[in-house]
Amino acid sequence: MNRKSKSNIVSHFTYKILLIYLFLLVGISSFSLFGATSLDTKSIFLNTSVEAASEFYLTDLNNAPLGNNVSVALGQTYSNIRYHFSYSGSNQIKVTISSSNYGSNSMRMKHDGANLYIPYTMRFDYNGQASGGMSNVTHGMAKDLSKVSGSYADVYGNIEIIPTAGSYISGSYSDTITINITGL
Repeated sequence: MNRKSKSNIVSHFTYKILLIYLFLLVGISSFSLFGATSLDTKSIFLNTSVEAASEFYLTDLNNAPLGNNVSVALGQTYSNIRYHFSYSGSNQIKVTISSSNYGSNSMRMKHDGANLYIPYTMRFDYNGQASGGMSNVTHGMAKDLSKVSGSYADVYGNIEIIPTAGSYISGSYSDTITINITGL
């Protein structure tokens, strides 16, 4: 093979590599352009405030905030709990009250160290008048809450807890009461 034909082969080979390189470069560039030419996006950030449609809280009878713990005496009615409820809608509101230690057909407080209980009765003012419209609570059963003057704008009432008198071992007894409001 002579030098000229060897040089032709190298140039021909170099030419093919350049063409392949150019083809790849154009192909990749157009692919990248295609990917980069998607629609221009715009962002809008929305902020809003949603006013509470309802409010429920507990106080003592003097409207002072009620803590998480209430101490009750055996055989005595504890009636120092008041609820406050307001709702701007017109749906019928239901209240369901339950005891975390419910059993043996009663709400009850459990001894902190033993598997012993003190049953109790709870009464709730479903009339929302704080005027003696108290009814016994049935664990887990929804009951209608009455409107006052045709609305739930400012409903409040009393709650009573009456531990059953009896002989119990000494110690602390407790229960968690859940008040669930539905119909909002």
